[in-house]
Amino acid sequence: MMNLMKPVLQVLTLLLLCHVLRGQSLTTTAIPAPVMDQFSLLYPDAENILWKTQQGRYLAQFKNNKMITMALINEDGKLLQTETEIKVIALPPEATEYLQDETGVKKIYSASILENETGVITFKAIADRTEYWFDNNGQLFTPGSLANNSRSN
Repeated sequence: MMNLMKPVLQVLTLLLLCHVLRGQSLTTTAIPAPVMDQFSLLYPDAENILWKTQQGRYLAQFKNNKMITMALINEDGKLLQTETEIKVIALPPEATEYLQDETGVKKIYSASILENETGVITFKAIADRTEYWFDNNGQLFTPGSLANNSRSN
């Protein structure tokens, strides 16, 4: 049961980014050239690519270097955000300490690193069916609240 839980949680984590894009699945012929050009430039070794779209934004979910990654690109080819699965051990130590000491979680099931269009790095961890978000220093934050602080980082 526990062996099945990790992949399920990883898929659920990656689908959370998709909630913004509840659009239709696409074939690569339906993707604008600037989007495909940017994607191919950034991820030449991507495998198992799935595309979704809504309102001029294109979400690619794929495997890159054996890790599940998502890239959100606008119709002009500008990369808006990436989310990449990482090993739990790659979370900032402060984030891991917070989860163990402050929440008492026994196991962190999955982790990912996100980068927005301005280069702000954040981390997401799933433990005990709850999402926890951390800034690049491992400090807990609420999604949306980092926008005001990103200019000072």
